[in-house]
Amino acid sequence: MTLPSTFPRLKGFRFPREVRGGNRAANSAIHIIAVGRLRVDPRTQDYVAKRIALGNSKLGAIRCLKRYIAHEIFVIIMRRPREINQSQIAV
Repeated sequence: MTLPSTFPRLKGFRFPREVRGGNRAANSAIHIIAVGRLRVDPRTQDYVAKRIALGNSKLGAIRCLKRYIAHEIFVIIMRRPREINQSQIAV
């Protein structure tokens, strides 16, 4: 069922983002990485500027950056056991 275009927005309704629970230490580490990269890395600064230009707030842009960093970390972690297994086979 689609809603008509004149459907009023619900006050206080926020689109669901990430799960608020989870590992606090990991979330803190990702935040520290994001803030550090935002201060130093020109590519990260360009990424956040692009997100802001697309209409995100600064906090929303940082949230996107943190999601991107979490994805990078996940790929590294998932690749690691494969490298360990290959090195054991080679020995």
